[in-house]
Amino acid sequence: MQIDGRRLGQWKVIDEAAVGDYVAHLLDAGRRLPVVAISTQENGQPFVRAAHLADRLLGLAHVVLVGQSAAFLVTDAIGKSLSCYRGALRIYWPGMTPSDDPYHHRAYVGGTLAHLGPDGVVNDILDLVGRSAGLSIGEPELRRRLRLEERAGDLAERTTEREAARARIESIDVPVKGGVDAETWSAFSAEYEEAQFRLQQSEEELLDAAVELEALREERDRANAQARELAKALAFARSEGSDSDVDDEQDPPRTVLEAAQRAAKTCPGLVFLPEAFESAEESQYEDPQRVLADLLMLNGVVEEWRSGELAAGPHEALKRRCSAYRDGVSTTALNAYAVDYAREYNGERVNLGPHVRRGTGPVATILRIYWYQDAKAQCFVVGHVGRKLRDSGNKN
Repeated sequence: MQIDGRRLGQWKVIDEAAVGDYVAHLLDAGRRLPVVAISTQENGQPFVRAAHLADRLLGLAHVVLVGQSAAFLVTDAIGKSLSCYRGALRIYWPGMTPSDDPYHHRAYVGGTLAHLGPDGVVNDILDLVGRSAGLSIGEPELRRRLRLEERAGDLAERTTEREAARARIESIDVPVKGGVDAETWSAFSAEYEEAQFRLQQSEEELLDAAVELEALREERDRANAQARELAKALAFARSEGSDSDVDDEQDPPRTVLEAAQRAAKTCPGLVFLPEAFESAEESQYEDPQRVLADLLMLNGVVEEWRSGELAAGPHEALKRRCSAYRDGVSTTALNAYAVDYAREYNGERVNLGPHVRRGTGPVATILRIYWYQDAKAQCFVVGHVGRKLRDSGNKN
């Protein structure tokens, strides 16, 4: 099967001769699937095997391996902030343009690679691309389309069985006197009824699949609209600052505090309390880029909420967008460690609850982002970015 003129499950080497076609493919407005680029390290080897990643992302994304010399030409074509080189990996979403905010196209570099490791990077890309599959065809839609084709085949088979049963019944020699043999008639009637029942089941399943597929297409369109609005919001926010501010933010954040500060400047849907910056400054989490990506994700959900797409609130959207999302903390934790979760917001006391939960073990691998959901203002009030707050399983 081919999508965007590329066969699914195969990966492609981008050398100097292929750069022109590759860049055109990245910037093609009609591209439907994300492109996951793997660049080679200084030793000429990639951080993850392209064949393994392509196999894991079957039906979800196109995978390319960009050689060192080719990476420089790609950088010249699309700019350093959007390029992928020196062992980095990057996800290029459909609808990409050279003026896009670089954080819209997730990059895996230095500290992130060391923190996640090869298997962790593959799993993280699979999780991110899979949960954002509404931006393209995505695994769910592809799988259901294949199931739809299979059910269509079943339908044709059942129709053939029905016609054969009818022909056999009609071929029974009915004598002028005495009627049809009761045993023969009963056997063929039962066979005919069974074929009819199975046909009806197949038709109902086919209808259900068609309805489900249409719902997925609608979800894809909403996700596309959301991505466009988020890109506009980020571009507008950056345009409010000076040129030097924009240049400074082309590189990944170096600390959790810097990630929180950038999000505070570029995310109109998030309100940061002083405690959020205090906790971020104390955090030892090793992947500040992941912190910024999670905060941008939260802002994207708020933007969708404000646009009227989430009539029931942001909970379901957060579940779809982030596997690390938790909708609250236990009553036991709130009662036993009330001071950890209490914040002052607009002159009132509120409790943090919903949060992003990443990592276990050493403090350098743990990230928690807690917020309060302001339903009236339709925003997330971020009150903590850093270590895990105390609960029944963490009393320190």
